[in-house]
Amino acid sequence: MSYLFTNPEVRRWKKLFFLSFLLNIVFVLAMLVNNFEEKNNLQKAKLAKKNIDIAKKNTEKNSNIKNFKQAISNKNEAKIKDNLTIKEGDLIPISLNIETNFYSAFFESKKIKKLAKHFKMSNLSKLISAHIARELVWDMVLRKDVRKGDKMSFIFRVISEKEKLQRNDMPDKIEVLSIKYHSKKYAKIFKIYYFKRKGEKYGKYYHEDGQSVAKYFKPTPIKDYIQITALLGDRPGGHHGIDFKAFSGTPVFSTVNGRVLRTNWKTRYNGYCVEIKKRNSPYTFKYLHLSEVIVKPGQKVKIGEMIAKSGNTGKTTAPHLHFQINYGQRGKVVDPLKYCKTFFKFLKNDDLKNLKVKIESYDKIYSTIN
Repeated sequence: MSYLFTNPEVRRWKKLFFLSFLLNIVFVLAMLVNNFEEKNNLQKAKLAKKNIDIAKKNTEKNSNIKNFKQAISNKNEAKIKDNLTIKEGDLIPISLNIETNFYSAFFESKKIKKLAKHFKMSNLSKLISAHIARELVWDMVLRKDVRKGDKMSFIFRVISEKEKLQRNDMPDKIEVLSIKYHSKKYAKIFKIYYFKRKGEKYGKYYHEDGQSVAKYFKPTPIKDYIQITALLGDRPGGHHGIDFKAFSGTPVFSTVNGRVLRTNWKTRYNGYCVEIKKRNSPYTFKYLHLSEVIVKPGQKVKIGEMIAKSGNTGKTTAPHLHFQINYGQRGKVVDPLKYCKTFFKFLKNDDLKNLKVKIESYDKIYSTIN
């Protein structure tokens, strides 16, 4: 037995076994330490990710709260601004771009929608577009000449009920005071301004050089009218003549030498009316929606002779005279602007100077458009 402890060879193997045992213990401890560090690092990574997610959620929450508060603030500011700065009678400038067609530019305008809500006028877009179209048709054909990319600016105002009662020109709920239309087709800007000449009962629209926008008839079927509100073909389904806005009872005159063919036919649609056949000509001239007829069928009349008084009878929405020309009694409709003699009026002297002053004031308002 003592041999096992004294033999050199045995002692050497004992040392090797002991060293191997120690190395195994060290290896096991190293593995345990490494596993602990990996587990600890994994827990730290999960904790860090959780903290990042929480921070991200808090940031998004704070951002949403901030955006919501800002939106409420903007809404309140806009509401306050509207209530404080815009009221009936104020001059309101607006600028529009043509994207699809003339009329859609008005109905798609956010500013007009906002104003419509502010003034409680659901038909504001329709009213403004009708008023502007009524003046532009003298310089361009809206169905053909409008181009994508055209621009227009205008100044209008909302008329109060009190002011409407005080006016002598049957104003609508709004009135357009100035128009600037940038036409790509014509490569020019059409500039139009509402102006009342000295001594004139009603105001009219003029270009910046003082030329009237609308044409005047010679001879005219009605002298004391407020405005031409419709031309041939202006309305859906066709419009067969020209409408002169005028108070009921305004004198109406014959534009030809001829004979009265008939009066007051189809009164449900035409109202009181007169038809005159021009002498030595196939053309007939019709005057509709009258309040009173003075002539009788078969009666001969001369140019400038009073034949009736304008009115609001038949199928109408407001007082006016409808003036129509046909080839034959029921034949093809003829455009009065092409058949009759027409001319423009021009402002002169003090009237032209006063128009220039008005244009300067409007230009200052246009400069405020963003």
